[in-house]
Amino acid sequence: MASLPVPVPNQSVKQVILSIADLEEAASAKLNEGIRENSAAFNKYRIRTRVLRDISNVNTSTNVLRRRIAFPLCVLSAGLQAMAHPTGEFAISRACAKRGINMAISFFSNYSIEHVRKAGLEVGPLTHVIQMYSMQDRVLQKRVIQRAEAAGCTAIFLTTDSPVLSVRYNEWRNDFRTPEGLEFPILERTTEAIWA
Repeated sequence: MASLPVPVPNQSVKQVILSIADLEEAASAKLNEGIRENSAAFNKYRIRTRVLRDISNVNTSTNVLRRRIAFPLCVLSAGLQAMAHPTGEFAISRACAKRGINMAISFFSNYSIEHVRKAGLEVGPLTHVIQMYSMQDRVLQKRVIQRAEAAGCTAIFLTTDSPVLSVRYNEWRNDFRTPEGLEFPILERTTEAIWA
């Protein structure tokens, strides 16, 4: 019976990957390096504070998407908000309307475009956009765009940094699943379809 090959240390190679654990360690080192680089790039910029100034006539409003908003800030999308709180995107939409700022509705919203829009508009005027990914199912993509337009969304924020949805290994390793009862109505996916 032949014996298994024995790895021979090679001094010229910084790291030898012989197992999944070694691969994870190497990937973690690379990811952490990227995080450090991004943080260093961000930290090059400073906000210059100005104190003891007359602020009685400061106007923070600006025009975004043909609408005057009270503050130069918009809320961008984050999926699965109902995991954090049952009212999820409804609460965010209401808060944006109350504060006079715009909101992007996530492609992975737990509530429909129409219901998220309605929740905000019940509080006050509000501009919504739809955030979406390019899809292989062009018929569904067209339906989503048409529904967003019919509901009153004024723009599409196309997420282009994810041409293929990646496997999120931590989620996979921990068997993360969308909690039962939460759906993706924009994608026309019920809890049963997600869990299948």
